Amino acid sequence: NVVTYTTLINKAPDYETTKGLLTKMQEGGIQPNVVTYNTLINKAPDYGTAKDLITTMKEAGIQPDLVTYTTLTSRAPDYDTARALVTTMQEEGIQPNFVTYTIVFYKDLSRESGESILQWYSAQPYHPEVPIQAAIAAFRRSRRLDQALVLALNYPHVKASQRLFRDHSKQAIQYFKDILQLEPLHPNAHYALGITLMIAGNQQEAKAHLAMALNLARHETRKTDIQQRLSQINS
Repeated sequence: NVVTYTTLINKAPDYETTKGLLTKMQEGGIQPNVVTYNTLINKAPDYGTAKDLITTMKEAGIQPDLVTYTTLTSRAPDYDTARALVTTMQEEGIQPNFVTYTIVFYKDLSRESGESILQWYSAQPYHPEVPIQAAIAAFRRSRRLDQALVLALNYPHVKASQRLFRDHSKQAIQYFKDILQLEPLHPNAHYALGITLMIAGNQQEAKAHLAMALNLARHETRKTDIQQRLSQINS
């Protein structure tokens, strides 16, 4: 049945073998389903072939699902293509999840800016924190520390930001202080600077900035996080 052949396709050593199995199942009167096509897309040798499979499945009356597009996104050759696939998904009523966005941000971001990433991502109906860590890592891989810090300013509490602060504490501290020179009541800058100073071992200066961040905080989750950090300093 369809499960048998889909399992065989998944085990196939190469794409040519999968095509032969697909032909054999269809000749036997067994129609592939969305799982079969998702497996084929994962086996496709390149993005063009994977994209053509989506056209084929639609022509057969089989609607792509979240797995279909997330798999295709993983095969996308660049960030622009991956981002366009997110738009296509949404137009077809499929909501990307954190895995989809993480895959998008693992693409080469060397020609992007932190601001453009934030602008696009924050406009998404669903924008969890986890994927932004992939973007921070992507900027670090391309040696664009300044753009990684732009993202970390807005997400200073995530693990990727804290690794960045630990590995580049001097640059991070100076970056956040420069922001506060221009905007003394910038809530994210106080928050990020406080975390960075804690990591760097400057507890007392960190305490002052975290206290200011607490006064400026609007969301309960941030208030709770800051209070926990202040408790660590005071203990």
